[in-house]
Amino acid sequence: MIASGIVPDMGKKPHPPNNLKKLREKQGWSQEDMATKLGMSKGGYVKVEDSDRGLKADRIAKAAEVLGVAPSEIIEGGEAVPTAVPTDASAREQTPSQATPASRGFSFKKVTGTLSAGIFKDVEIHGDELDEVVSAPPSTKYPWARQFAWRVEGDSMDQASPKPISDGDYVIGLSYEGIEGAVTLRSGLNVVVRQTLDNGQSYEETVKELVLSETAAEFHPRSSNPKHKPIIVKRDLTADDGRKVEIRALVQYVFDNHETEF
Repeated sequence: MIASGIVPDMGKKPHPPNNLKKLREKQGWSQEDMATKLGMSKGGYVKVEDSDRGLKADRIAKAAEVLGVAPSEIIEGGEAVPTAVPTDASAREQTPSQATPASRGFSFKKVTGTLSAGIFKDVEIHGDELDEVVSAPPSTKYPWARQFAWRVEGDSMDQASPKPISDGDYVIGLSYEGIEGAVTLRSGLNVVVRQTLDNGQSYEETVKELVLSETAAEFHPRSSNPKHKPIIVKRDLTADDGRKVEIRALVQYVFDNHETEF
């Protein structure tokens, strides 16, 4: 299924469309005026206004302050207002068919981090967020669910279905914690999985395909590179060797405007 648009197809790195020109002209300012107010060169600002260059979170906040608007007004489409999260599990299972879909306007979010198969990171050294911003429409089926964004590193899913997930792609996922009562896990879902070692001192986050059996949950790479191996734990996601394995998100979009149904 092709989504109405996560971001324009502009190459490897997504640059959300913005309202800078409209807001700037409303103030009667030239591009040079706006560049000066943002502490940028005119040429750099023009690229941002034309969406040829990404607008980082700090620039969004600065532009909003200069223009006297909310940060969500900088990104085209604005911030979607989600439906309240149902607290009762049975209500959450019924809500997707009853809820009024959220606006399909864009919302922007910071990239949580990288998904790198086989690379364990020290929790104390590595921060979670990158200084990058991507945008996506909210889920119409689960409008209350929080979205996260990651950048993919490596080739562990370069043969994934329904489409390859390649090095440099951006993945938008719906928080599994927020939709656990509304979605039944099944084999074939692409998920963001976090594996921690050493009592939580180091961790690996990666995207894998979920394969369920009666006794085990298996998280498989779908790769042309044989070095990548599956993560296999008991069906309740407990491991016998002190590891902790958890599903952080179900993959909703891969940056090329492809939407996954689950």
